[in-house]
Amino acid sequence: MRIVRGLRGFRVVPPRAVVAVGVFDGVHVAHQRLIRAVVGLARRTRGTSVVITFDPDPQRVLNPSQAHLPLLPLGERLRQFETLGVQLTWVIRFTRAFSTMTAERFVADVLAGRLHATCVVIGETFAFGHQRRGDLRILRELGRRYGIRVMWLPPVRLAGRMVSSSRIR
Repeated sequence: MRIVRGLRGFRVVPPRAVVAVGVFDGVHVAHQRLIRAVVGLARRTRGTSVVITFDPDPQRVLNPSQAHLPLLPLGERLRQFETLGVQLTWVIRFTRAFSTMTAERFVADVLAGRLHATCVVIGETFAFGHQRRGDLRILRELGRRYGIRVMWLPPVRLAGRMVSSSRIR
């Protein structure tokens, strides 16, 4: 697996990028299902499976007094991504300045502009951009504008309860 660090890390655009975006704090079963969907779709389309993740966790930057310790450190998350078959992981340093990026700018600059993403796979509760204002509806709208297919997966439930990093903590 290739690892790219930082916003300016891309020198070569991966072909037909199929992308998952998130912190993936615990790489738990819901994260694994989403990442496996990205890897499978990339294989079927002869594309590149890409995970965009953030370090540190946005909560440690935006709300440090409320932030939890990570379930898995970045190095272990990267190892898990590789085990799941991810071809490229882009680790974006999360800063206060980065947090001001709007959902539209994230799609235009990162997903369309740098990655030339063909598809983004997200979970139902996905939120992104400044103050988490971007959601599935906005991502679909922006995807149409930039030629990016958006697929969403319903939540994973165990014993009738949604799997999440917060619930695991």
